[in-house]
Amino acid sequence: MDSPDDKYQCKECGKEFTRKRNLRDHEATHTGEKRHVCNVCNKSFTQSRNLKHHLSTHTGIKAYVCTVCNKGFTQRRNLNDHYATHSGEKRHVCSVCGKNFTQRRNLKDHEVTHSGVKQYVCKECGKGFTQKRNLKKHVVTEHTEVKPDKHNEDGDK
Repeated sequence: MDSPDDKYQCKECGKEFTRKRNLRDHEATHTGEKRHVCNVCNKSFTQSRNLKHHLSTHTGIKAYVCTVCNKGFTQRRNLNDHYATHSGEKRHVCSVCGKNFTQRRNLKDHEVTHSGVKQYVCKECGKGFTQKRNLKKHVVTEHTEVKPDKHNEDGDK
């Protein structure tokens, strides 16, 4: 058991912890090791607290409710991000180009465009995209037969 006087220091960055378990979780942020696995969907996390927050998404209980529109959320941080949709506040800023976003997930989607990594690849032609929505748009515009208009050239049905 850890005593209140114990100090555990990260060899990578020097950050100190009073619990060895917290140090191990922290060290995973440097290595990328994801030891904490959701027993419902197998998604993995570097830190136990992130798994704990994630587990609430499976319960269906939305304990955090917007006081403006009554929309419910499983996590407080998602509610806090949601409030920006009402205020218009854009507090999530891209560290590369400075573009601002109201939602953290929109910033994360945007940041991928700077990496050059094209993780979404068209099965038809092999073209890669940084964002899933751009792949979907590509498939519809490039690989889906255009449905004939119900009107003929004269505009009659």
